[in-house]
Amino acid sequence: MREELYPTSFVAEETIRYLEAYGAGGREEPFFLHCSFPDPHHPFTPPGRYFDMYDPDRIPLPASFREVDEQEPPFLTQLRQLAAVGRSNTSGPVPFATTDELAVRQMIALTYGMITMIDDGVGRVLSVLERLNLDKNTVVVFTSDHGDFMGDHGLMLKHGLHYEGVLHVPFLWADPDDVRPSVSQVLGGTIDIGSTILARAGLAAANGNQGFDIVSCARSGQPPDRFGLMVEEDELGVHLGTDKGLRTRTFLTPRWRLTLWDAVERGELFDRKVDPDELHNLWSSPEHQAKKGELIEMMLREKIRLGDCAPLTHFVA
Repeated sequence: MREELYPTSFVAEETIRYLEAYGAGGREEPFFLHCSFPDPHHPFTPPGRYFDMYDPDRIPLPASFREVDEQEPPFLTQLRQLAAVGRSNTSGPVPFATTDELAVRQMIALTYGMITMIDDGVGRVLSVLERLNLDKNTVVVFTSDHGDFMGDHGLMLKHGLHYEGVLHVPFLWADPDDVRPSVSQVLGGTIDIGSTILARAGLAAANGNQGFDIVSCARSGQPPDRFGLMVEEDELGVHLGTDKGLRTRTFLTPRWRLTLWDAVERGELFDRKVDPDELHNLWSSPEHQAKKGELIEMMLREKIRLGDCAPLTHFVA
């Protein structure tokens, strides 16, 4: 496929077309433009020069590529067993295991090509904003819905397992009213994006909104008033060897990740500070049972906090 026919080009061009039409109009009303690129995503097929832009031989493998957790969930063990006999499903959306170093390097290199094409598309959009003199009063947000295993623990794609490569995504906020560059370690999630945009627009969030203005939290250095960050994933139907669907719940704090699966006895507990590559699952560690219990309680309390609560109605007798 030629570069100009690829979805990334189409999305960038449609975005630019909207901006140019807005710039040529009266500009009386503000705009909100959601520019959503499908990539980076499988199949790994970036077009044109982006296909061989990165040399697979120079791509390092993740530190966890050959690591196997003795307490891993049974569906992950099944993925490894399928890979061992050459029966991995590499054509669908579900994750698959592999020990093929060359193939993983190739897929990572092609993913880098897709990401670079998006970078170039975003650059074109930002250039148009500047040319139309819209950059001085436009907030630009760049983020993603999720990451990818990209070889973490010998896995590709996503679903069911909440390793760092899947959960840790970019969130860039460029605001013409605050051009000071800064990096924050405040933990935020997708749930906070809507609240943050509404706050910047000076609008109150609707009743039941569960997120926080994460940019204000980052600027102040004060984390949101919650027990931790919940990540909820429901994969329905036959999925990863389960016939009733796979439900995954993860609880994150700046230091810890705790993950539970429905109908799976074992779980995961990782010290994200000491073990950033998630090589040592502390779920059954005798020294960490108190911490595991504390995190499970915090997860439950955060789940209760997130429950919808309608406004109270007052009746007069």
